[in-house]
Amino acid sequence: MKFLLKIILFLAVSAISILAQDVKSKRDIATESVIRIKPAEYSLSPHCPKMPKQVVRYLEEQNCTIPQSYRVKNHHNAFEGEFLREGQHDWVVLCSRNKISSILIFPDSTPSEIQQIAQIPDNEFIQPIDEKGNLGFIRFIDKPNKFLLAKRHNNSDESIEFTHNGIGTLTLNRKFIVYYFHNDMFIVLDKLFNDIQY
Repeated sequence: MKFLLKIILFLAVSAISILAQDVKSKRDIATESVIRIKPAEYSLSPHCPKMPKQVVRYLEEQNCTIPQSYRVKNHHNAFEGEFLREGQHDWVVLCSRNKISSILIFPDSTPSEIQQIAQIPDNEFIQPIDEKGNLGFIRFIDKPNKFLLAKRHNNSDESIEFTHNGIGTLTLNRKFIVYYFHNDMFIVLDKLFNDIQY
């Protein structure tokens, strides 16, 4: 009887191990297949603003590519806006290096005093994208404007005067959160879009 139980236990452990390896293999394959745009090619898309040459040069020097979410067809995950202060035109780029992505903020569209936030391995964002269990890269960034942020923040106890764009992105559990530059630092606003799930 004990011998039979050992055999059953061994088979169960083996099956779990094989399943785990299969999932890991699928995740690795999906990570390798993520579309990654070279900085110099990003602005070739007719829907994208022209990325400043100094930003392109810096990204290339750092071996950055711009990973693309499965859900958006046009080039995305890089754009200009007012992210640090009102009236200043900055650039934000989701930069992937060695399969680890972080959000880079270029103040006044120059590579001086670059800010980096939200550094997370790309494979963490390889998640199921349909009922069949197919995997895809879900990470993207967006730029909610000050009016939307103020409207969404109305019911909060914390007092913030919104004067510029925020940087929106997904968490690992598919919640949409916003990084907002406030009092010389980025703060995380994680309750503004609780009603939205991706």
